[in-house]
Amino acid sequence: MTIGTRIRELRIKKDINQTNLAKIAGSSSQMISLIESDKNKPTLELLTELSKIFGVTTDYLLTGKEGITEISAEEKEVIEIMRGDDDFKKAVTKAASFKKKAISYLGSYTTHGISIIN
Repeated sequence: MTIGTRIRELRIKKDINQTNLAKIAGSSSQMISLIESDKNKPTLELLTELSKIFGVTTDYLLTGKEGITEISAEEKEVIEIMRGDDDFKKAVTKAASFKKKAISYLGSYTTHGISIIN
């Protein structure tokens, strides 16, 4: 699959036409059409903007594979909630801190010389 094909599929999945995608991305509909038909390649700036619009990495747009930054749909949802809800953000931060402390505590705890956590 090509960059153009991936961009077209993501655009269709988001139910955006080429004209609207061009407006959102700060490009022209002609450029989007040329990219989707693999007659042109996106600039670095446009590639970066498209990755933000579609919620994918630039690695995915270029290669079809997510890099090490791949996150699940559920993780994306949590991130979006955290961005808009300070109380939720505080709760998640507190839970993460508690988890680290619990793992550290359990890691140092042994029963009859055998560690509970590998």
